[in-house]
This record gives sequence, structure tokens and C-alpha cells, in this order.
Amino acid sequence: MARQPDKRSIEKSDPPLEGEVLEALPSNHTQNPDSRNDAGRIVAASYSYSGPIPHPSIIQGYEQALPGAADRVLTLVEKQSEHRQQLEKAHMQHTIQASTRGTYCAVFITMAGFGLAGYLGYLGLGYPAVGVVLTSVSGLVGVFALGRQKQREELDDKKAELESPPKRRAPKQVESKPEEPT
Repeated sequence: MARQPDKRSIEKSDPPLEGEVLEALPSNHTQNPDSRNDAGRIVAASYSYSGPIPHPSIIQGYEQALPGAADRVLTLVEKQSEHRQQLEKAHMQHTIQASTRGTYCAVFITMAGFGLAGYLGYLGLGYPAVGVVLTSVSGLVGVFALGRQKQREELDDKKAELESPPKRRAPKQVESKPEEPT
């Protein structure tokens, strides 16, 4: 037989304050702690929050504990965000430079292959010249195709990351009362 949840259970999205947990307890829990009706009652709530900035109630708790702490926490989050953006910018610049270098190298190798093919053609070696041209062009096409495939995979990964729902869980509440001995 499944037990129905207690009407006094907490159903809020914010972490509970001590008073809210106490409100969920029976009214006579402080008057008669040895009462069999309330012995062994467990009230538990689990909350999860994810994000760069702590939950507002947590920031409020910091501020109450140490005036000015909320501003310090937010400043820390801003600095961390700025640092991450600088790292991403540096990574992007490095990626662009590496791509540009790779393009220049590919053009140089292809031009060298065409030059070799022209020289072989001048010597009357037509088949080897065609082989060098085909090898140069197929290598160039293969490298660019591989680069494009890698770019697509990275974009798909980023898209999936952006489209995935945030990792937030609804609060769980557990109330149990052990069976009374007979």
C-alpha cells in the first residue's frame, strides 16, 4: 500500500529555511517528543542548483553571515567569466593561425607537386607526371575534407551542448515513518 505524501510537505523551488522545515513537522513535535505517533519521523528535502551564479537564497545567506560577501561572490564570478572568455579568445586565435599555416603549407606542397609534374612532362615522362599531379590534388582534397569534417563534428558537439536542458533537478522530498512495533 503506497503512502500518500503529507499535506504539510514543502513544495517550493527555493532551498527551505529552518522555519519552513519546522512547519512541515507535526504541531505537537516539540510538546511531546516521546509520542509514539511522531517517533522516528524523518523529513528530508534535497535541492540542486546549477549555474555560474549561486542561487539567490545562498547569496542572501552569505550576505547575512558576512556583510559585503554577496558583492565579493559576484565579483569572483565576473572575474572567472572574463578569464574564461580570454582563454576562449586565445584558443580561437591559435586555431585560426594554425589553419592559416596549414593552408599555406598545402598550397606550397601542391605547387611543388605541379612543378615536379611539369619538369617530368618536359623530360617526356607523361605517366609519372600525371601520377604526381593526381597525388598532389588528391592529398590536398583529402586534407581539406578531413578538416571540414572535424569542423562539423565540433559544431555539432557545441550545438548539442547548447540545446541540452540545464542540469537542474526538482526538489525531492522524503517523509517516512517507521512501522510501529507490535
